[in-house]
Amino acid sequence: NPDHQYLLVVTAVDQGAVPLTATQTFTINILDEDDLPPAFNPCIRDSMADPCAPVTYTAEVTSGVNSGAVSNVNPEPVNAFDQDRDLAQADQTAIKYSIAEVSPAAYADNFEINADTGVVSVARMINRADVDSYMLKIEAYQEDNPFRLAIADMMITVNPSGTEKPVFDQTNYVGYVAENTPTGTTVRSAAAGQTPLKLMLSDPDVLDGNPAVAIDVTTQPAGNNDKFTVTQGSTTREWYVLVNGDLDAETTSQYTLTVTARETTA
Repeated sequence: NPDHQYLLVVTAVDQGAVPLTATQTFTINILDEDDLPPAFNPCIRDSMADPCAPVTYTAEVTSGVNSGAVSNVNPEPVNAFDQDRDLAQADQTAIKYSIAEVSPAAYADNFEINADTGVVSVARMINRADVDSYMLKIEAYQEDNPFRLAIADMMITVNPSGTEKPVFDQTNYVGYVAENTPTGTTVRSAAAGQTPLKLMLSDPDVLDGNPAVAIDVTTQPAGNNDKFTVTQGSTTREWYVLVNGDLDAETTSQYTLTVTARETTA
C-alpha cells in the first residue's frame, strides 16, 4: 500500500580530491496495528484521514407480527468493518453486533439482533396501536475488545396490517334530548347540561391520520330511522348525534341507535 510505505535514499560522499559517492535506497514498510474501532457501512467521509459519518438505517415491520427479520433495510443491510484493513488475517478479529438501546425503552424486548450477521428481527408482538415507530442504537464491536466499537441508529416504522377494524371508545353511549327539539339539535351527554354527546372513533391501522369510514345508523323501535342522524365533527375521529325528526316523549321516551362504522378503503 503506497500510503504505508516510504523510500529512503541515502547517499555517502567521501572527502577525496575527487569526491566519490555511494547511494543506497531503503524501503520502509509501516505495519498496521489494531488501533482503530469498527465502522458501519456505508462509510462516507471527505478523506481517508476523516472518520466515517454517522449512519442511520431505516427499516419496516408490519403490525401484528411476532417474529421474523425487519424488512426494507436501507441504505443497505446492517454491517460493519474493521478499519484496520491491512492487518494480517491472523491478527484480524471478528465483528459482533448488539442492540444497545431501544426507544421507547418500555419496548426494549421487542427486537433482537444476530450477533454475527447484524440482522435485526422481531422478538415480541408488534402492535401499531402501542407504538408506530422505534429507534434502535446498534453497536458493532470487536470480539476481542468490546470497548472498541461503533454505534449506528436504526429507525423502524410499523406499517398497518390492514386487518384492524375501526372501534368506538365506548361500547355503549347514553344521550339526552328534550322533546319537541328542533331538527339539527345535538344530543347531549347529560340530562342537565349542554355538553354534546361525542362518539370517538379510532382505527389501529390509521394512527397518523383520520380513518376513512362511513357511518350507518339503525334506530329502534323500528320505523324510526329518520329520527336521528350521526354527523362527522372536525375529523372522522369524532361524531355527533343530531335530531332529525319530531320527538314526543309521550309516544316514545327512549330510542336505541345502532351505529356502525365501515372502512371505505381497502
